Amino acid sequence: MVVKDAIDTAKSRVIRLAIFSGIINIMTLAGSIYMLQVYDRVLPSRSFPTLIGLSILLIFVYVLQGYFDTLRMRMLSRIGAGFDRSLQTPIFECITTMRIRGWDSATVTQPTRDLEVIRMFLSSMGPTAFLDLPWTPLFLIVLFVFHPVIGLAATIGMLLIVGITIFIEKRTKKHASEVAKLGMLRSGIARITAYNAEVIHALGMRDRFASQWRGVNNSYVTEIIRIRDIEAEMGSIAKMIRYILQSAILGLGAALVITESATAGIMIASSILMGRALAPIEVVLGTWKQFKLMREALTRLTDTLSVNASLPVPALELPRPSMRLAVNNLFVVPPASNVVAVSDVSFELTPGTGLVLIGPSGSGKTSLAKALVGIWPPRSGSICLDYAHTNQWDSDNLGKYIGYMPQDVALFDGTIAQNIARFDIHATNESIMDAAKMAGVHEFILALPEGYSKNIGEGGCHLSAGQRQRIALARAVYGNPFLVVLDEPNANLDTEGEKALTETIIRLKAAKTIVIVISHRTSSLPALDTVMVMLHGKIYAIGPREKVLAALNNPPPSPSKEAA
Repeated sequence: MVVKDAIDTAKSRVIRLAIFSGIINIMTLAGSIYMLQVYDRVLPSRSFPTLIGLSILLIFVYVLQGYFDTLRMRMLSRIGAGFDRSLQTPIFECITTMRIRGWDSATVTQPTRDLEVIRMFLSSMGPTAFLDLPWTPLFLIVLFVFHPVIGLAATIGMLLIVGITIFIEKRTKKHASEVAKLGMLRSGIARITAYNAEVIHALGMRDRFASQWRGVNNSYVTEIIRIRDIEAEMGSIAKMIRYILQSAILGLGAALVITESATAGIMIASSILMGRALAPIEVVLGTWKQFKLMREALTRLTDTLSVNASLPVPALELPRPSMRLAVNNLFVVPPASNVVAVSDVSFELTPGTGLVLIGPSGSGKTSLAKALVGIWPPRSGSICLDYAHTNQWDSDNLGKYIGYMPQDVALFDGTIAQNIARFDIHATNESIMDAAKMAGVHEFILALPEGYSKNIGEGGCHLSAGQRQRIALARAVYGNPFLVVLDEPNANLDTEGEKALTETIIRLKAAKTIVIVISHRTSSLPALDTVMVMLHGKIYAIGPREKVLAALNNPPPSPSKEAA
């Protein structure tokens, strides 16, 4: 519906634009009429005043035509920009939704490329040709008025050109779909290679990936050549027909003049008018490829936005939670998967509680974390803050009360201050420094040459892995959230960093924040009072720290040993 509304708005503006196209096309007749009058009236009468008067009138019409043509192009550029603006927010929301639902990077960014293709076409000469095309029958009618033979020849020639265009479209359709498929595969290989360039180089895999790239790229280039060959053949035939047609009109006019069936003015005017009648067809042929790309992009964008529409914003903005986190019979299935990652999990935590979530790799810990912070929706069951399900919060509103640090800390290009403040333009210096102090990184940041103003680069590339993790921790605790979920927060920390993490957890608990830490290392356990063990997506054990750890360290004897 969003794309349809944008299209309807653009259509209403294009309809108004068609008025200018009508004026421009009517004015185009001025050149033919001028030549007709010069040959049939001025030359026989040898009248300079008539010639001067006609010339002044023609110049005025051409100036007016140029003004309307410029106005039309300016309006088209604004129609394209308006279409772009109307879909900016839905496309951005779609991109974030698609990524959360497990789509690959190439598919996620496709809507932005599709929007660019549509906007570029709407702002180009392409639409002007389609606006001028309906006026071609007017020029044919005038040619028939000049003489039926001239009109008939022009009509047959135009139908031949249109037929060739349709033939090209059918012959290239299969190859075009193959090019699109190979192009996406080629882009995927390039993206993966660029992302893992260091590993590929270090492990000597460059030749293997290069071989794969060459195979796909060669197939891609071969299909492109096939399309270009077809277009070249048919394009040459169409051009030949256009040249023959224009010359034929002039020849027919000359024959009619010889037989005294038409005047010299009609002969010249018909040739000029024929060129003008063919002009929009030539432009359509020249922009047909762009039109096809625009049409495909529009269809793809409509389908993508309809499938990945964001959830409706709740009618009410709920207050900050303050009483509990309750998980009841939770089942979680990762996006683009049918495998249950979290199965029938239930627990409840109160403010000031610290829970450490442990278990082997693949036990569902990260999947549970993503569900708790609202990234993955539950397949069934519920997650409640106080007594409201998390889906009753808008994601931006819920995000104010949640702190989250994923395994890949996901910092953004910007300053340290901006990253800690979650790029909130209303963040105060005090709130940023409070978060840094809570995470124990205030002194570390001040020790940097640029302090809080240091630009960390894309993904925090200007920081070490441990530094990135500590900045991400400060971002997680920014704004005094009610729930903080940390996934492997000590994976890259040294002894000092782990000590700071433990102190941060103690401060968060004192501030009545619920803290959940996923970890394979027990060094963060002293600051946490509850342990939950997960195995195969289910809770294996949960309870006070000492009791659960004692049970893990001293498992009961197996039945076979007891029998022995």
